[in-house]
Amino acid sequence: MLYATQPYIITSRQIERGQQKISQTEEYLHLYQDKVITASHEFQIIEVHDMSFRLLSANYGFFYLHTIRGVFAYVVTSSPHDFIDAYKKIK
Repeated sequence: MLYATQPYIITSRQIERGQQKISQTEEYLHLYQDKVITASHEFQIIEVHDMSFRLLSANYGFFYLHTIRGVFAYVVTSSPHDFIDAYKKIK
């Protein structure tokens, strides 16, 4: 059962014909009772120690996923507080 979803932004930079091209892709964190899934990782809920958030500006912030494999940072444009609260209810 899906408990919460949080969008995040992946920014990539490439050089094409001598010019830097920046593109942004929106991906999602998905919180289930037993796992957290991102575009490139899957964490069992027992591997997750904590989640936190730091606002950088009016438009961007960092969502931090603290796991046994390290801390993973995701750029978010909306508040992840509902996602974090859902995690705390599960944990």
